[in-house]
Amino acid sequence: MSLMLSRHGIWYYRKVNILPSGKRREFRRSLGTRSKTEATKRSLRFADSPWLTAEISSTTIDINQTAQSELSLRDLKLQAEQYVEFKSSEVCERETASIKRCISKYFNFTDQVLKRSRSTEFISSLDIAIPTKNKYVKKISGFFRWLKHRIDYDFQNPFEGLLQKDREPVSQKRDAYTD
Repeated sequence: MSLMLSRHGIWYYRKVNILPSGKRREFRRSLGTRSKTEATKRSLRFADSPWLTAEISSTTIDINQTAQSELSLRDLKLQAEQYVEFKSSEVCERETASIKRCISKYFNFTDQVLKRSRSTEFISSLDIAIPTKNKYVKKISGFFRWLKHRIDYDFQNPFEGLLQKDREPVSQKRDAYTD
């Protein structure tokens, strides 16, 4: 078990993995406590977590074979399923279902999921309010951030920087009272 104390006094679980390519990947998770005994208890849930042990090495080997040219849509969908499974241990069922829905809607929209132009087209094609579009951006961007730390393939997060500002004040969107 590897505990680390931040400069702010918060304990973190820390694990360093060596990928098959020789690169080092460090995983850190905040334990959300300042007590060492509580941190020790909370770190046990990460100690045998599949995203830190065998799953990383087996998935990385499979993906490294395809990463030479381009990640296939099938591999990305497999990674998305693993991401949803990983998130299910950290968030509630409703949020997990929401993440899964957002990612699968994007995958159904395009076959070129790593292209920034396709991600901007996807967000602009959604006929929903700006705050809801931003939720899509955050959830899908979270998947690509997670993926970037798991594989050796270097790519840009296509959803990075796509958050939109809602410039119309709430008072102009609707009247406070009906006639």
